[in-house]
Amino acid sequence: MVSATIARPDASTTRSPSRSTSDPPPNAETKRKKAKALTASPTAVVPTPKARVNSGIAGATMPNPSATTNATTASTPTSRGSAASPRPRTGRCSQAPARGDSRGMGTGARAKPLRDVVAPGLDVLFCGINPSLLSAERGHHFARPGNRFWPALHLAGLTPRRLAPEEDGELPRYGLGVTNLADRPTRTAAELTPEELRDGLRSLTALVAEYRPRVLAVLGVTAWRLATGRPRAGWGRQEESLAGAQTWVLPNPSGLNAHHQLPDLARLYAGLRP
Repeated sequence: MVSATIARPDASTTRSPSRSTSDPPPNAETKRKKAKALTASPTAVVPTPKARVNSGIAGATMPNPSATTNATTASTPTSRGSAASPRPRTGRCSQAPARGDSRGMGTGARAKPLRDVVAPGLDVLFCGINPSLLSAERGHHFARPGNRFWPALHLAGLTPRRLAPEEDGELPRYGLGVTNLADRPTRTAAELTPEELRDGLRSLTALVAEYRPRVLAVLGVTAWRLATGRPRAGWGRQEESLAGAQTWVLPNPSGLNAHHQLPDLARLYAGLRP
């Protein structure tokens, strides 16, 4: 039997600890200490990012949701009248006259189906009979396509160009305004009752007394006769003024009025110029 001798490694062939390719496995005590350190100070391992705007660049730190919410809440203006609180708009818009006054659109006792376009000290306040159904629907005076009010104003020299019904809020810029004798919209003026016209005259008197136009031009002789109880009232300037304003009765510009054509309307309306 052949005997084999196993050589024992000497010190010269043993690698030093500094050249070892792997550390000895940690014992249980070492594992316990590391776990305790992680539990005691998590912020030392995973720091919480500060709130900042995400730049959208890859790798950028995402904002902290709680910090972002707090920052947004702090920058939101309160309802105690701070400088950042919104203010009411006072500029001109298509639904209101240039001065920012639109009677009948506010929080009064009764809102008008079609608001007045008025301002203090107008040269001429035109007064229609009542709104058409289309005018009430669109919120603008004399809105029917066949109505000749807007071209008659331009041909009479009362406006520098022909305005559209949607521009009725521009009228006060030219010293003009518009209202109605009766508020209720109808298909034709013949549907109004004499009581409605008389009630409308009282409201018209109060409106003229408040805004003091130089001239009141009522567009419709029949409605004026029923409202005033003067069956013999005629065209032109009336003998009696209404609330201090010169009162004129002129033809209605409705396309249903075949007795007066556009040139006639323009000539008569031009007589209102100062």
